[in-house]
Amino acid sequence: MQQFLNTILEITDRAEDIPKRHFRQSLDIEHKGDDSPVTLADRDCEAFIRKALTRAFPDHSVLGEEFGLEDKGGEYLWIIDPIDGTRSFISGMPLYSLLVALLQNGVPKLGVVRMPELNEVF
Repeated sequence: MQQFLNTILEITDRAEDIPKRHFRQSLDIEHKGDDSPVTLADRDCEAFIRKALTRAFPDHSVLGEEFGLEDKGGEYLWIIDPIDGTRSFISGMPLYSLLVALLQNGVPKLGVVRMPELNEVF
């Protein structure tokens, strides 16, 4: 698990620059089917994390809030919420985070919460 943790910490460290570039800027906001907001920052951040995870762990499945499931049928599943707190992000409040979790055979094994504007990682 340590290898997985180290890798996702590196990936999210690089990924946090994506929402930071958009934070408190003029944003194009769309609404998903459930009426929740989504921005280009959400999509770009998830795409970056997905690509990096797929490079690092090509046999792992990935489920993201913006792009759904890429099922590889293996024992590992990464779950991504690229900007948890999109409403806070849109309104300029620094209380949003990048969330990534890893499940092994459906059992949670690790999770990372990165709050870019507060420079915090849990």
